[in-house]
Amino acid sequence: MRQLVVLLWTALLLAQAQPLRLVDATGQEIAVASTERIVSLDMTSTEILFALGAGPKVVARDGSSVYPPEAQKLPVVGLMAFPYVVDNILAQNPTVVVGKVGLKPDDLAAQLKARGVPYVQVPAEPGVEPTKARIRLLAKLVGQVERGEALVAALERDLAQLKPSSAVLRGVFMYMRGPSMVFICGRSSNTAGLIELVGAKNAADWDECRPSSPELLAQLNPDFVVVLQSGLGSVGGLEGFLRLPGVAQTQAGQAHRVIAVADGLSAAGGPRLGKAAQALHRAIFEHSGFVEVNEP
Repeated sequence: MRQLVVLLWTALLLAQAQPLRLVDATGQEIAVASTERIVSLDMTSTEILFALGAGPKVVARDGSSVYPPEAQKLPVVGLMAFPYVVDNILAQNPTVVVGKVGLKPDDLAAQLKARGVPYVQVPAEPGVEPTKARIRLLAKLVGQVERGEALVAALERDLAQLKPSSAVLRGVFMYMRGPSMVFICGRSSNTAGLIELVGAKNAADWDECRPSSPELLAQLNPDFVVVLQSGLGSVGGLEGFLRLPGVAQTQAGQAHRVIAVADGLSAAGGPRLGKAAQALHRAIFEHSGFVEVNEP
């Protein structure tokens, strides 16, 4: 009997010593020995990890990770819009790093691997299915598969509450960081993806973000424009936005159909995607003029 207990105990210890192996969004099998110190390199991954109850394991974040509010207390290792400096990440002594596919530099995964740190990459695409995949992958990483499925189920319930609209409205997402940095973003943007998700038409029928111009705005002539609240502030609020070249001449500009979305909610690609879609749906189809959409 004693020998059986010893064998079972030994087997348990060996099982615990084996690294977790999972296939990430790049198709690579990643071995993770510990998730005790996680560095998250994008805002969506950070939000999902906290929603899964793994917030205490997250030791650092990127600068865009502002939700939930407690994440703002963590050290910042860089911004996901710019190339990361690997030494800044390693200074946090991570046991694993997570981030969306496509973060820079291009050899980020190779650099981390060379330093002995596993890098788990989640899908970067906007949309419902990539969001579910992100939740499930990170749930497996932190050993919270059931909790992950509960988050997916809640997301599906939220999306099921969207009411179809017979109105055909065309909108664009404009990303701004001051009057000299104004872009119209296409399908690859989470915020632009929300426009399609709620039943409106994204007039920007391309993938990337393109510099705005009077000619481009005249060509698109959107019924409404979605902006980030911080971006709107950077151009002087609604009045400053309407003074940007070409804006006042559009249908949206003439009707002041500007929807200012909270920064964290606008990029929702995690558990709050359904809530974000509901809020944007109401702003587009149930309101007129200028609307602010805040955190739920």
